Parts: sequence; structure tokens; C-alpha cells
Amino acid sequence: MLPILQIGPLSLPTVPLLWILGFWIFSEAAESGARETGLDSKQVSRVVTLAVVLGLVGARLAYVLQYPNLFAENPLSVVSPRPYLLSLEGGLLFGGFGLLVLAQRKEMPIQRLLDALSPGFAFWLALVGLAWQAEGVFPVRGALLASGGSLPGGLTHPANLYWAVGFAVVGFLGRHALRRKSPAGEAFLGTVLLGGWFAIVHAFFRADMGTGRSIEALVGCALLILAGWQINHRARKTS
Repeated sequence: MLPILQIGPLSLPTVPLLWILGFWIFSEAAESGARETGLDSKQVSRVVTLAVVLGLVGARLAYVLQYPNLFAENPLSVVSPRPYLLSLEGGLLFGGFGLLVLAQRKEMPIQRLLDALSPGFAFWLALVGLAWQAEGVFPVRGALLASGGSLPGGLTHPANLYWAVGFAVVGFLGRHALRRKSPAGEAFLGTVLLGGWFAIVHAFFRADMGTGRSIEALVGCALLILAGWQINHRARKTS
């Protein structure tokens, strides 16, 4: 766990820094992806910013609904800037819905837009994994693997680092798909397929899986099924 990053005389909060860095990388990669797919990079940047704001609001609301007891004594903590009080699933739901509505209003091609955003979003999720590791959230069950050792912050296995490395690889694969001019939707479907797999793996190691809080695993399974079905459908249609 590394909540504070010491750079000379400067002491910086690691978790917010990683979230902000992730958003910056996402924005830059989105503009680059827009150029690769022939979209207006400025329009894509505006749509992304609005969708991210909606996603953050949805992530906080979903977290409050999941853990209402944490906010019962201090309701003002709902507006706390702490990034770990966010539900990734809720953020994806709200942000994704907002993105689709905004894209439709701007008459942007959905598949190409999703392709343009996929690599950058994967990089952002990689930084989120590092933020989880720095904050010490999502403790894992070290007994599941013989290699599970004691880590700083009480973590017993680097599952959050597996998440970070996995999504970084997904991001680079997405960038490669864009550069070789893959068919519309291919980069997005590949990101969803691999992302669902990494979500299931991460959820498997989480210590709270036995308490019924397996939303991450359910979302991962749903993504795998939907992406796999769509990829199979596209393959049959092409053949």
C-alpha cells in the first residue's frame, strides 16, 4: 500500500493522482483513436468528458446503494472526493448509457466511436488497478494460490496488479487493432471480451466473494457472453 507518493519535498496522494493520470491518458488516447477511425477528435473529446462526469456520478450513487450503512452516520460523505467510494460497475452503466445517448444526439457512428475509446479506457482501468493496490482496497484470499505472499497494506496476493497488467495489455492490443484498420467494432469487442475475463479473474481472488458481493463476477460473465455471441455472429455473417 502506498497512499502517499514522496517526490523530493513533495508529498502527493497516490490514489487521486493515478485516477487523474488515467483520465488524462484516456482523453489523449481517445483523441488519437478518433483520428485513427476518421472521427472529429474535438467532438469525441467533448462527448468523453460529459460521459465521464455522468459515470463518476453514477459510480458514487451505485456505491451508496450498495453500502448504505457507510453513509448512514455521515450523509455528507456522499460528496467525499475519495475515489475508492466508487462502484466501477455503476460507473460503467451510467457512463456507457450517457455515451450512447450523446453519440446518438451528435449522430456519431457508434461502433467507430467505441473502437476509438476502447484502448484509452483499458489504459485507464489499468491505472485504476494500481490505485486499488496503492489504497489497499479489495483484499484477496492468498490461500487460493501457493504464490500468495504477504504484501504491504494487508494484501496477500497481487490480484490488483494482475488487473492492471491485464488491462494495459488490452489497451496496447486495442491500439494495434486501430492502426491496422480493423473492421468497425472489432477493437471494442476484443476489449470487452478480454476485460470480462480479467474482471472474473480479479473477482475470484477477492476476499468478499463469499459474502454475496460478486457483482464484478456477474458483470464479467455477462460481458464474456455478450462479446462472444457478437463475435460469433459477426464471423458467421462474414463467412
